[in-house]
Amino acid sequence: MRLHRVLGITAVVMAATACSSSSSPSSSGYGATTTKATTALGTTVAPTTIAPASGASIVVATTKLGKTLTNAKGETLYIFETDGQNATASKCNAGCDSAWPPAIVAGTPDAGTTGLKVATITRADGSKQLTINGWPAYTFGGDAKPGDTNGQKVGDVWYAFGPDGKQIEN
Repeated sequence: MRLHRVLGITAVVMAATACSSSSSPSSSGYGATTTKATTALGTTVAPTTIAPASGASIVVATTKLGKTLTNAKGETLYIFETDGQNATASKCNAGCDSAWPPAIVAGTPDAGTTGLKVATITRADGSKQLTINGWPAYTFGGDAKPGDTNGQKVGDVWYAFGPDGKQIEN
């Protein structure tokens, strides 16, 4: 009887672990398409792939701000207003990029049929940073888990991307 109880508990734990896992794309958070839902901030994040490509995987996730763009790891993507739209270079360098890691991609991003314009700019170190509708994309070091939006309105220059590729104002 005791063995059956132990086996039953083990099965429940294994099932719960399998249900709560999410895909693990490349270390930069790009290059793999997210296919599993993850839970963030007590809500289910049902990702919708926007830019599956050799270079990027962008998803729409539900966060406390509503629908936002995230990378495949669920990290919110942000606009830095100081860069300006249609920027040819990032203005977040030398220390800024420690707190606001750029969304680095390998290859050429592809927006599929979403209407979002995705491309890259070349950073000073030669890496390729994802741009969405002309805005360089970043994550925020202060976001601890998928779906966090702690970078929203920091310094009144950082804003999460909405699903339309524009900044979220709220």
